Amino acid sequence: MESAQSLDIFSIVAIGCSAMLLLAGFIIFFVVLYQKKAIIQRNEVEALNAQHQRDLLQKTIEVEEKERESVAKNIHDDLGALISILRLNNSRTAKNIDDKAVLEKILESNKIILNKTSESVRSISKKLASPTLIKLGYVKALKEICSSFNQTGEIAMHFNDLMTQNFKPSAQKASQLYRASQEIINNIIKHAAATEINVSLSNEGSSTIIKFEHDGAGINEANVVDLIRQDKGLGLTSIQSRLSIIEAKIEYRAPVAVNPSITITYFNDETKD
Repeated sequence: MESAQSLDIFSIVAIGCSAMLLLAGFIIFFVVLYQKKAIIQRNEVEALNAQHQRDLLQKTIEVEEKERESVAKNIHDDLGALISILRLNNSRTAKNIDDKAVLEKILESNKIILNKTSESVRSISKKLASPTLIKLGYVKALKEICSSFNQTGEIAMHFNDLMTQNFKPSAQKASQLYRASQEIINNIIKHAAATEINVSLSNEGSSTIIKFEHDGAGINEANVVDLIRQDKGLGLTSIQSRLSIIEAKIEYRAPVAVNPSITITYFNDETKD
């Protein structure tokens, strides 16, 4: 009897300590990761000579700073509360060391909290970087975005991979392409009021063409310039700056008789096999 009770107490304490160590490790990893990213970004700013490029990169840093603030808020609000509950449960354990019924309730509570902690960590990690992008690359990650939106039933998204060569940009370039593509799709849904989007990838000489065609209200190059000049297009500036970093081009077209489109031209510098 005493042995079983001791085992329960040990389990409660072990689970509580493990959870707190896990959360502490995750927070430290988050801080170190983004400090490293901030240093890299500052170095990139110093390396860019053109004022226009510096302005674009600064906009990207501002956007990513907002993303970091959002993640930090999630850590504080979600994980902070869970840590507080674990701390209280550990305190209750010490006060009710001889009450098996209370200890069992604490153990069950800690299990629930650990499950919620795991879900929060996965959610935050996904916001930091797409697991599909890291494991399978840009093309699979873009296809996953299209599939996710399509499954909502609110918009029809079609993905067509028409490439005849493997597309394997470096991790850094793939990340910039992925974030820019996300922003383009979000802008089409939010501002163009589209009900259907066709996303296609194809080869054109040594370049890769990523095209987003939709049935909503389109914008052209002049519209984009005006919005950025009026400081009303932070999302557009973010897209442009991300693509400028990897030396890719973007074109906005809104012809009268044809569906509007947004096209990224990525100039391949990696070996294609």
